[in-house]
Amino acid sequence: MKKIFSNRYFKFSVAFAAFLLFIIWIGNYWWLLLSPILFDLYVTKRVHWAFWKKKGVEKQPYLREWADAIIFAVVA
Repeated sequence: MKKIFSNRYFKFSVAFAAFLLFIIWIGNYWWLLLSPILFDLYVTKRVHWAFWKKKGVEKQPYLREWADAIIFAVVA
């Protein structure tokens, strides 16, 4: 039973069923175009969805992080 719940296809099918029920509930079937994203998140995992995070890079100094955040907030 534990193997079934940890299977990626089982997790995808449960998530897709919930997604499909949500789509039927709201009545907007254009959301079905997002199904490949759901498939990638649960099964293939080929797309790096946290592309803004750099792996293996040291953390920036404290003041620089705050300056970046303030500049982004002002621009946004």
